[in-house]
Amino acid sequence: MTLSERAAYLKGLKDGLGLDVETTEGKLISGMLEMLEAVSVSVRELQENAELVSDELDEIEETLDELEDAVDEISDYLEDDEDWDWDGLDVDEDDDDYPFDDDDVNFAIKCPACEYEMLLTEQQLTEGQIECPGCGEILEFDFDEDDELDEDE
Repeated sequence: MTLSERAAYLKGLKDGLGLDVETTEGKLISGMLEMLEAVSVSVRELQENAELVSDELDEIEETLDELEDAVDEISDYLEDDEDWDWDGLDVDEDDDDYPFDDDDVNFAIKCPACEYEMLLTEQQLTEGQIECPGCGEILEFDFDEDDELDEDE
């Protein structure tokens, strides 16, 4: 029997017994039964809200599980894909996001510290140094003035 059913039973019992609500005891019992009925309604509402929250948490947990699986799949793919471009550069010259002009000579450089691969222009190389975006190591390039940069490097 639920709290609401018990409160209704006690209220019916009070009415059936014909308690005089004008006496001190009758007023007390009537007030207690009204309070019990209000408490049972509040408890029922709290239980309904708890069930709704529980259902929503279950949905959130399912969504998080799906997201975790997706992240794991992407992570596994990236670990297995040797051609993944970790610095985010798209080296397709037809792409609008390509960071170099068509006239730039591009050089593929690998950081000796972290093996981060990057593309540099001739101008960047002749500046003498660049900070590795992967680990922050300063990469220095030293060219004699007689040296020429070769596109095949």
